Amino acid sequence: MTEEISGVADHFFGCVPFESDFARCADCGSLVQMRPLTSEALPRAYASYYTHKQEHHGEIGRGLKGWLRHQYVASRFRQDSSALARFGAVAYRLAGGNWQETDAAYRFVPPAPARVLDYGCGSGAYLKSLKQLGYDVTGVDFDAHSIALSRASGLRAFALDELPREEWHGRFDAITLGHVIEHVHDPASLLADLRGWLAEGGMVFIEAPNAQATGLDLFGKYWRGLEAPRHLAIPTIAGLEAILARAGLQITHRAVRRSVRPWMWDESLQAMPESVRQKTLLAARNAPKLAAENAEFLTVVARPVPS
Repeated sequence: MTEEISGVADHFFGCVPFESDFARCADCGSLVQMRPLTSEALPRAYASYYTHKQEHHGEIGRGLKGWLRHQYVASRFRQDSSALARFGAVAYRLAGGNWQETDAAYRFVPPAPARVLDYGCGSGAYLKSLKQLGYDVTGVDFDAHSIALSRASGLRAFALDELPREEWHGRFDAITLGHVIEHVHDPASLLADLRGWLAEGGMVFIEAPNAQATGLDLFGKYWRGLEAPRHLAIPTIAGLEAILARAGLQITHRAVRRSVRPWMWDESLQAMPESVRQKTLLAARNAPKLAAENAEFLTVVARPVPS
């Protein structure tokens, strides 16, 4: 490990007065927080986190394009075979609708009524959107407030000490971890558990900040993806592949979410002192074009390695 970024504070939620450092792994290049909070103090870092709010997922939007997107979602995920849904789905693509982004937003899950576990479900916004499409959904979270919000929405949600692990063996068609892996102390152990809960042909969706993102080069300790103290480790694609392999999983699909860079960069810029913002803006204009290697997020689908 070599020290890479020092003096990273909780710029975005201000839950705790805190600064930490990140070091880069010499083998895979992933970033690891060097002075994390104790397990007793860590819950305070989520006191005003976004998962404590009633979120909305998969907003359809207004107008013709919003209607077409709605038909695409119905056709792709609810398996609506009506002529209207099929026509709308085709028209959505032909009209320039960003169907790849829509698929990523719904985490590439197989069509309803697939059984989906969202590990790190937060307030349950994603699961609510799936339930409305006819999915069999279950959530898990470590945070009591988030679990309460999910249950208040009528969702089946479990705390970590409530998991029916034996009952879940081979149960789920898809398990999703949307910005979870970077919060976990032992991601390899977690992924091994999840591998055992997959049904035959099942998939795991993972999205996390990318430790090789262009935004990190531009914004340094103010980069939105660092988010100390909550983010304990931020993977590179090589690091993510390595922990997946230890769990018997391999990446079968990788996506680039083009909608992410603008808001990530804007939030990072707002966290910076005004004295350096203009210089950073000029550097951003000459930044490399967006690609899988330098995207702000790693967005992947993994499946069990064939035996």
